[in-house]
Amino acid sequence: MNALVYILFSMLDGIAIFTFSFGFFRLKMMDYWKEIIITNLVISIGTFFYSENNLLSNLSPFINLIIFIAALIFFFRISFFSAFRVAGCGFLAQTVILGLVLSITCLVLNISLNEIKEHDYIKYPLQVIGDIGTVLLSLVLRKKKIWMTNLPYSYSFKFKPSRINVLIFIATIIAALVISRASSINNIYLGLIFWIICFVNLLFMEIKKEMRGEID
Repeated sequence: MNALVYILFSMLDGIAIFTFSFGFFRLKMMDYWKEIIITNLVISIGTFFYSENNLLSNLSPFINLIIFIAALIFFFRISFFSAFRVAGCGFLAQTVILGLVLSITCLVLNISLNEIKEHDYIKYPLQVIGDIGTVLLSLVLRKKKIWMTNLPYSYSFKFKPSRINVLIFIATIIAALVISRASSINNIYLGLIFWIICFVNLLFMEIKKEMRGEID
């Protein structure tokens, strides 16, 4: 039963990430709903098994990012750098929103992050609130027509190493590694500030890429 609950809540995280990343790059989720379910299920089941191992548990965000990118390339036929951009924005957006929810909760209730992790009746509702916040942010951006339009119309495996693409690639890897070490960060506010900086920088690079009209 615990395994099923863990996997279901993990899938909610996946749905939030897919919703934001696909919405931000104007990809239609309904066209790929089968692939999304399969990818989400694989990642969620994997995350549950990682949780049984301390080393893999710490590395699970990085491993999940790699699986997500691989799925974008092979299932959705998105180019290599485009996959990094889509996955990076989705993961960072969900991390920042969840970080805000956790930070506010710690501040208001005067509890630590470890206390939240130890109590499922606190952890899971906050996780749902974070996922809802990520989806709502995506819907607001769509309503205001704020999105990127520079993904290639004909997706392929082409590798286009422009300066901005390389920076996005490096930023995504660094962010994933830091998120992987998040469990060892006692100061949630310090971690949140770092994630916000990463996300803002990634958005800045995406906007710059959009203004230049660069296509992967």
